[in-house]
Amino acid sequence: MLVVCPPLMVAFLTATFGFLGLYVVFTAVALGNFQIPAAVARVAISSARLAGRVDRVSTGNVNLVPSLKIFYGLVLAQGALYIVACLTDPFSVLLRRWLARRCKLGTRSADLYYEHAYDAWMEDGLLAMEDANIVSFAIDSLGSGEGSRSREKVLAGVTVLHCFLRQGGGSKALLASSKIITSTNAIATLIGMLGWGAEEDRQIRLFAAKVIGEVAGELRIARFPGTVQLISSLLDAPSCSKKEQDSGGSTHTEAAAGNVNTDSTCCCCFPKPSCPRRIKNLWSAPDEEPLDDDEDALPILGMLILEKLASDPENCAEIWRATNLVSKVIGFIACSSNAASGEAQRNRRPITASSLKLVAKLAGAKGEIGVTLRRKISDHPFLVSSLAGILEDDDGAGTDEWAPAMDILAKICVNADTRQEVGEIAAIITRLVQEFFPSQRDQQATSTQDDRQLRLAAGEALATLAMENPGNCSAILKEFKGKYCDLVNDLKNMISARDEDGCRCAASLLQNLCAHSGDELRHLGFSDHLASALKVILEKILNTKGKQLEVLIGLAAQIHNAIPACFKDALESLADDTAEALVQKMVDTLNSSKKPSAECPRMRRAIVELAISIVETRTLPYGYAADFRKKGMVEALSKVKRTPSKVERYRLIFGDAGVVLERGLPLTDMVATAKGLIETASPSPGV
Repeated sequence: MLVVCPPLMVAFLTATFGFLGLYVVFTAVALGNFQIPAAVARVAISSARLAGRVDRVSTGNVNLVPSLKIFYGLVLAQGALYIVACLTDPFSVLLRRWLARRCKLGTRSADLYYEHAYDAWMEDGLLAMEDANIVSFAIDSLGSGEGSRSREKVLAGVTVLHCFLRQGGGSKALLASSKIITSTNAIATLIGMLGWGAEEDRQIRLFAAKVIGEVAGELRIARFPGTVQLISSLLDAPSCSKKEQDSGGSTHTEAAAGNVNTDSTCCCCFPKPSCPRRIKNLWSAPDEEPLDDDEDALPILGMLILEKLASDPENCAEIWRATNLVSKVIGFIACSSNAASGEAQRNRRPITASSLKLVAKLAGAKGEIGVTLRRKISDHPFLVSSLAGILEDDDGAGTDEWAPAMDILAKICVNADTRQEVGEIAAIITRLVQEFFPSQRDQQATSTQDDRQLRLAAGEALATLAMENPGNCSAILKEFKGKYCDLVNDLKNMISARDEDGCRCAASLLQNLCAHSGDELRHLGFSDHLASALKVILEKILNTKGKQLEVLIGLAAQIHNAIPACFKDALESLADDTAEALVQKMVDTLNSSKKPSAECPRMRRAIVELAISIVETRTLPYGYAADFRKKGMVEALSKVKRTPSKVERYRLIFGDAGVVLERGLPLTDMVATAKGLIETASPSPGV
């Protein structure tokens, strides 16, 4: 590159072009672009030399003059290209605006990336552009030092990463996610930003939390000591109480969590109108990233991060070890349920929903850490009363709050003491019954897409509450106020429907009611209602498998224990081919269940119990004992007796941890009883 001394350049331009040259120089200086006079000097000097002065050089070297011509030709071309570059530089603004709109960024972030790419090109040439993509720029910017300029680059970096990650499963999002996850330094830096408490760093902290929230499902936080404490600091950010006073509770929580595009002027492509309109739209890109004034944003993002982290058992262990974290999260639920006015409760619903979802996720953790977390959650003195307050709220509350609240109840009620505590709160039972049973719902209410989710959550909670608890079973029956036909019809319709989850919930609830309220059911005249339901259950057993089959077989056996006459009527109403298929299904399932699984821990026990119920009924003229012998039930029972397992003692298992013990005889005793009944029963005629 030709370097020209400014005084020499001024003297030369004055001598050659007069004051016109000086005008060009000083105009360029006034515009702040020193490349223009340098480029003009290159063109002027090279042109003058090539105009004839080179040929006047006298030398004995024949190659000197051609070399000078080549040299000045290159300098002339360089100067001309510089001039063209200076003239076209203003148009780079349009490209930067296009980049900002394309990537949904603020213009300041695009400008900083442009400067970064330009510097890389100037230092290392075009080969450097391979590593100068915008995601690499964003990650490199995270490690900038202190100072306002560095803070600006850090903010640009986290906003660029957030903008790319929130674009769903596209190539940009995948590129950004993979680069972040594979960069330990980037993750550590982003996690560290969660603890930046200075007011001037609030936006950096906010966008860092959004980025971590996008990739949290793939993180193992044990690699980054202190992560949970930094995330917990997000929950200490000011709540929305001040905002409620200042603006009547208006919040922008969805935008804070990254679910809403806050750049209203951004789009992913050029608009269709004419060129002037396009240029105008390019200039409409925001000058900087949108500010987020929602004071609940940081706590909500903190709980979102923890919820995604809780998918990994190792992360759950780190969360459990964090001091006061679980109490802090439950505190949001208690605070919301105690809000004095309906308006205050509505304002706090987004943060309440977030805390409920997080507690539900933690309560559903599997393994030993799950047992410990559920104990820690259920021991909180204000949790159950807070959940009751949320379920009692009819003022606009819905699936976002009720469904996770019911999910929490279903998971913590695996503990017998918690079941008893919850069952004593009539408001909880009433709400669960209203949401699960169609006949108990308000007939004027319109159906929504969230109805199924809410109904399943209520069904799971009711089935768990009724497990091994006669008092809760009675409380559920009392909600129907004598209309027990509605109860049985609702459950029968759910069992016969194609919704597997709904069928399982209904069957589990009815099984528990029969197991623990048999005397009450007989006294209330349930026999006629259950007979038609049992026929549906026996027929559906033929077409199901897995957990649903286990529950249906167990339900059929419990109906026999509660009301034997009802069971006998249902067996006698079965067609011969259906009865034979039922026996074959039981034998085949028992033979295929060589050992219990976490999904169906009670399958073998339920089949043995149902076999005993069928043989004991002694229906005529059909001989079920003979059919069992012919299909090989005795041999299948012998295999079960040789391979008992303590897993079969549990009604409910979370992962590899049994949480609810089964009452009744040991499995080996039940097998001996079943074999004795089948082997000693009189064969039917002709067998």
